[in-house]
Amino acid sequence: GARRPKTPNTMPRGKRPKLFVFDLDDTIWRPEMYLLNGGAPFTKDKKTGRVRDRTGEEVTLYPAAREALHELATSKEWQGSLVCYAS
Repeated sequence: GARRPKTPNTMPRGKRPKLFVFDLDDTIWRPEMYLLNGGAPFTKDKKTGRVRDRTGEEVTLYPAAREALHELATSKEWQGSLVCYAS
């Protein structure tokens, strides 16, 4: 039969990755930075949490990216792991 890939729940504790590298544009957020009309500086609305560039265009995290980053930041399973960003 086909072998199922290992997931965090089925990986032995010592075999889990310690380093996670994420690309940014169109992987973590949208739109890609080169598509923005304004660019930096970016501001975050304290009430809504939305991030906008200097012309007011919104930059949003992909839902799955938000979930993955939250899991890595808060779960005891990934404590001590490093998260890096590449672009």
